[in-house]
Amino acid sequence: MSRFEVVSDFKPEGDQPKAIEKLREGLNKGFDFQTLMGITGSGKSATIAWLIEELQLPSLVLAPNKALAAQLANEFKQFFPKNRVEYFVSYYDYYQPEAYVPRSDTFIEKDANINEEIDRLRHSATSALLMRDDVIVVSSVSCIYGLGSPKEYRNKIIPIIKNKEFDLDTLLTKLIKQQYIRNDLVVSRGSFRLKGDTLDIFPVYEETIYRIEFFGDEVESILRIDPVTGEILEKLNELAILPASHYVSSDDTIKHALEKIEIDMDIQITTDWYLTLAAILFSIGAIGMMVRKNVLIMFMCVELMLNAVNLTFVAASRHFGSSDGQVAVLFILVVAAAEVVVGLAIIVSIFSKKQSASVDDLSLSRG
Repeated sequence: MSRFEVVSDFKPEGDQPKAIEKLREGLNKGFDFQTLMGITGSGKSATIAWLIEELQLPSLVLAPNKALAAQLANEFKQFFPKNRVEYFVSYYDYYQPEAYVPRSDTFIEKDANINEEIDRLRHSATSALLMRDDVIVVSSVSCIYGLGSPKEYRNKIIPIIKNKEFDLDTLLTKLIKQQYIRNDLVVSRGSFRLKGDTLDIFPVYEETIYRIEFFGDEVESILRIDPVTGEILEKLNELAILPASHYVSSDDTIKHALEKIEIDMDIQITTDWYLTLAAILFSIGAIGMMVRKNVLIMFMCVELMLNAVNLTFVAASRHFGSSDGQVAVLFILVVAAAEVVVGLAIIVSIFSKKQSASVDDLSLSRG
């Protein structure tokens, strides 16, 4: 493990040694919160840097905004030139969420502008946390939002060792699953290029290109080269390639998600069919009530409308995974059964007296 080492011409002075000691004691005692107070320019950042050096623990430094986070990141890079100090903030230069304005009936489409350099720094922070122990991450509130599964991300790492065999086709497939893009013309950040037995990879977290030369299926050399001049910067014996996106998933996860999506689509499609059928039945019943004059047919139309309502309740109950709709249908069926008995009895009684089932010929107010 690489040790945290503060490189500075200054040493803790004044109240700083006492503050460092109290903060260290609080951490050892498991305090959840401690406050370091001091005026501007009193050396609070330096105090925290010396505390990190004393504790030898990876640290997360939070700032309320990007500007202050950038300032702190630069300060800690000066304190820890031999360690990794990473900058992790939101990569949006501009973000407009989708919105709806009811007064003017206006829909505002989502719009965003991603800063590529900040995106690289975010991936650099992730790679540093996975590959090293001496890491300080300076971040804003962006760090509290989820990025995907750390387990899935770690499982996607591709280790490559010089003079070891690695099937080239398998490597290309793994790079695609890591969400790298193949571009055999110009290799850019987040892409790779294959020319013969030479594979160039431009990781999203680096500013240089890694060139892997194969002899058959054997890794002959691993080089780090300048993307502009092509100059060889370093010869490596091993290399770990991290995913091009924080949102990567294993084949099993993708398969499970697809199966769940298919089930949800089946439920949605089936629900839509049921609702469509219910709407058709209700419309037929409503039209029959308005058009036909026969009491018996009108009675049947009412029953048809009630059945349409029942179908709607059952479909909604299935869609939301609740039994409330089915319970409501049971009550409706009980009421409908009583209605059928009473209603038919009334219709038969009227027909026996009037010899007609037309509403135009009926006058219930007379004997």
